[in-house]
Amino acid sequence: MIYTRNDIELELNKILAEKLAEGFVVFTSRDTAGHQGEVFKIFLRKGKTIGVLYLDGERKIYNNEWWRNGEVLHLYWAVYPADYPNRTFWLKDAEVVTDKCYYVLGRGYYGNDDTCFADEETAKEADQKRYNRSMERQKNFKADPELNISDPAVRKKVVDILRRHVKGAKWMTYKSLVSAKLRHDNSSRYIRYQLEAFEQLPDGKERFHKVVISETVREG
Repeated sequence: MIYTRNDIELELNKILAEKLAEGFVVFTSRDTAGHQGEVFKIFLRKGKTIGVLYLDGERKIYNNEWWRNGEVLHLYWAVYPADYPNRTFWLKDAEVVTDKCYYVLGRGYYGNDDTCFADEETAKEADQKRYNRSMERQKNFKADPELNISDPAVRKKVVDILRRHVKGAKWMTYKSLVSAKLRHDNSSRYIRYQLEAFEQLPDGKERFHKVVISETVREG
């Protein structure tokens, strides 16, 4: 099941309507004010019962089998103990009655309006597919041997390319080039050749430069 932010808002409003129909009213005491890191919250009261309907995000680190870094948005309905002291109503102190989880798809963030969400099973399958694709792309990535910069013609060609295309290498000299290599990246819908090089600075430190020198769209 896939959810949008609008779907979550509709579910929240459905729960709110149910609570109002049960006799709850919106509770606006100043003790409920203040932000505690949640995405949204609204307090409700029915007699001496104080409840809170709120959205709160969570970042979870899962095992390496399928989900390495998951963002989850929780839709909570929680109730405070009858003897809860009359002070700030901390969300962490409310007893959760219902918790509906919306798992972020892809590398999105639960706070963004355009984020897509899913149930746990769908999110798990999507993440596994993404992981499999990433592993497949890694198989197609290789680093070519270092260029022979002891050859003056090669050294000159490398430095000239970097000077022309990399802002930070504008004043690079032929002598300051330490190493250079071509990287053949076949890991996406593009086939790229990228020039990577290290320059030795006057203070002895090294600076890294890179530039894409060839890019074509993979056929098919």
